Amino acid sequence: AVELPSYLIGCFAMDRIGRKKTCAPALLLAGVACMLIIVVPAEIQSLAVVLSMIGKFAVAIAFGLIYLYTCELYPTVIRSLAVGSGSMMCRVGSIVAPFCVYLVDVWVYLPQLIVGILAFIIGVLTLLLPETLGKPLPTTIEEAKSLGQDPSKKKSTPGNKDAEDGMELNQHKVKA
Repeated sequence: AVELPSYLIGCFAMDRIGRKKTCAPALLLAGVACMLIIVVPAEIQSLAVVLSMIGKFAVAIAFGLIYLYTCELYPTVIRSLAVGSGSMMCRVGSIVAPFCVYLVDVWVYLPQLIVGILAFIIGVLTLLLPETLGKPLPTTIEEAKSLGQDPSKKKSTPGNKDAEDGMELNQHKVKA
């Protein structure tokens, strides 16, 4: 009931407002929702459930677009390695997550706090990434490094033919 709408909203938002502007707020919302559960009194259990569902909704949005966003950030030469490494870390997280419930023996809200803090930190770090909506996929490491930079402020170096010719990423002049 929570994931289907989140995937639909995530798909709609990432094509309209961008990957970064969809992923980062979703992760920040998930982190805040998870951490707010700590301050909810035990008598108001329905509020804790609502906050949990908000967190699940937001995480599903981020998870639904993270593979696409990762593909668009990395150049062709390392794209499969980057996506594979990210996928592997997701699986490591899936293996570790069930054991986090044992942390309730230390403090009942410790699992929520850990998930909330990690989601919030990842959301803040996502704000540092460039937006990829409407940009061509980078094919070289240099093109990937230039994502998010203003093309008019590019330095012209001997190895940077694109900056010298004023061409944009992945667009080449056709010789007639």
